[in-house]
Amino acid sequence: ELGIDLLRFRGSGLNIAFAGMYAHPELIATDNVGNATRVGLTQLEIARASLNFTFNGTDPYTMFELPYHSSKEAVLGLTAMIIRTEKTALTSYATDTLGIDKIAGEYCQAMGLNFGWNWRLGQSGFVLGISGEFMWAVNKSRLVDVTTKESSRYVGDRLDFAPRIITAGLGYHF
Repeated sequence: ELGIDLLRFRGSGLNIAFAGMYAHPELIATDNVGNATRVGLTQLEIARASLNFTFNGTDPYTMFELPYHSSKEAVLGLTAMIIRTEKTALTSYATDTLGIDKIAGEYCQAMGLNFGWNWRLGQSGFVLGISGEFMWAVNKSRLVDVTTKESSRYVGDRLDFAPRIITAGLGYHF
């Protein structure tokens, strides 16, 4: 994640943050007995941006204002995210045993609110932070859509997009 301060006020600030992720998660199917088997490996791409207002109600200084600074700040803002799954490779178990024909995804879009808290570590430029994001799907897109063959004993289904994110991290202010 990369954050940039846009404006600073006494004890508060306005910043924008960008984040991205690229991963290859496994898709797992579990039967009614609890046996889990991999049915696919997909490519997952996420891009996220947040416009945040940071504030410290008791201290007139921002977290990085020198020579004086606050040791904590609250974060509240708006966030938007795009996520997609693509290039899903099915296993032979998925196609031969379960009768899965295809697992595909769409571009999913969401907007919502984010909130967090940051603590400055001593007199250093390091900050420990925790944040959460609660988003709603903008369009009715599906993150994962499972299609089965006609000969399959199973019915396909879909995983709708409704992101809830909690992050914690260590940052440094340049």
